[in-house]
Amino acid sequence: AQAAPGPRSSLASQVAARLAELLPARPPRTAALLARWNSQPGATLPTRLPPPRRPRALVIDEGVPDPTRDAGSAAIVSHMQALLGLGFEVGFIAAQALAQDGKASLALAGMGVTCWHLPWAASVEEVLRRDGAGLDLVYLHRHGPMRLYGALVRHWAPQARLVYSVADLHWLRAAREAALRTGEASLPPDIAALRHAELAAVLAADAVITHSSHEAALLATDAPQAAVH
Repeated sequence: AQAAPGPRSSLASQVAARLAELLPARPPRTAALLARWNSQPGATLPTRLPPPRRPRALVIDEGVPDPTRDAGSAAIVSHMQALLGLGFEVGFIAAQALAQDGKASLALAGMGVTCWHLPWAASVEEVLRRDGAGLDLVYLHRHGPMRLYGALVRHWAPQARLVYSVADLHWLRAAREAALRTGEASLPPDIAALRHAELAAVLAADAVITHSSHEAALLATDAPQAAVH
């Protein structure tokens, strides 16, 4: 004959029922605990489904953006707000300012962006290696981060969509400066090499963002395979 449940077993049954309500999933040991202390054999314990997974995005720039400082910062902050509005969990890391945690970082955190910096992350490479498999989108701002980390994104987060915001075409600005200085229309070798590097970066991305209709037209001619927006 089975003895009537005492105060201890009754309390354990209550704990088991509460665990069933709180835990979204039941690992084997937890399932065994619930089965052992369920006071109503055969009854279905309540379960709670986990919340839907939100897509994850990582944004990489050279420094922490400050919209009061430059137009590029205003653009990338606007794009992070857009990603948040689309339902993404957004993380940000500055390749050249890992120790910075001032007003600009606090402003991003206030928007709901997770800012990676020391001591929680020591490099962009570390964040990509650690979290790459869970990313759905990586947004690289400016040519420097794209040149440094584009291939690493493909390696550590091959499933992620790679978005490259050119900010502006550096080779075009340099070519205009050289033409004003020398009066010659041909590109010097160093500027021609920069042009080739920037076009290679454009072709390596899944999507490219530019704020200039003139640059978009140039890219349509020089890199027609690229998805430029």
